[in-house]
Amino acid sequence: MRVGHSAIVLLIAVVVPSASQTSSHLEAEHLEYDCREVAAQTSEYLSGHGIFVQGSQDLRILGFDYEPSTPGKSARQRKKWTDAHGNEINDSKVYWTYADRKTGHRLAPGIWRLRLAHYQPKGKIKLLSAGGGCSVEFDLFFETWGANMIGILGVDSQWDYHSNGVMEREYLKGISGVLTERKTVTPEPEQRP
Repeated sequence: MRVGHSAIVLLIAVVVPSASQTSSHLEAEHLEYDCREVAAQTSEYLSGHGIFVQGSQDLRILGFDYEPSTPGKSARQRKKWTDAHGNEINDSKVYWTYADRKTGHRLAPGIWRLRLAHYQPKGKIKLLSAGGGCSVEFDLFFETWGANMIGILGVDSQWDYHSNGVMEREYLKGISGVLTERKTVTPEPEQRP
């Protein structure tokens, strides 16, 4: 009877949803542009890197650029997820370059994870008009799913790692660069005396 009770307690510990132990890494930057312009360029820039942006102007929710197919409609072509330099992001790069591996739920000894899906970017961008420009707060995490394993017994699981801030800084630098480039290419209308 005690062995059965211990096994149930162990399984409950495995099934508990993963919750990050530390807070996320938030990157913030002030851009000298109107928030509407920043919002438009941010959506365009990130979708070019395989991340979709949806939501109101001041709060944008990020996710992987994939739209599931529905009956009668074809799935949108999925873009490759790339870093700010256009290099494709793979699972190894997420884990070793962009993730804060100290975050996430720690497993009990003897339990290991079997990842069955690629890491996917999730997060939010908050835009606030401030000081004649736009304050941008950017927060990412990387989500995946699979199974928590006890020997050969697996229990469905989903987990994530917060970003270490590197990807947000690179993307913000790219967005700022695009805005600056557009500003220099598009001359201001001449004012007549």
